[in-house]
Amino acid sequence: MAILFLQEHCSLNTRNLCKGLAMKEYIQDAQADQDCPLIIYIGDGQNDFCPIKSLTSTDFAFIRKDHSLHKLLTSGDIDSTEIAAQISFWTTGNDIDKVLKSTGILI
Repeated sequence: MAILFLQEHCSLNTRNLCKGLAMKEYIQDAQADQDCPLIIYIGDGQNDFCPIKSLTSTDFAFIRKDHSLHKLLTSGDIDSTEIAAQISFWTTGNDIDKVLKSTGILI
């Protein structure tokens, strides 16, 4: 089996994918196309920490309660100032729906 992508710079992700790098590339492409007014990111694992660091203050990061990313963010072991996005914790899709409706993103 050929290795198509190998990254060793990010310890939060697997060796075959850095989600943070993928997010940065997506944001660059979207900005170039002026195609993406905001990003809504939903994650639950520690490997989702890296991509949410690329989000801006107009973006949303929905973090699943009681999973590894929630535990990491609430542990005090990381510098939460690295995250500019609006953070919300969720248990069900209804939690996400309520936040997006309260901000006017969803009607």
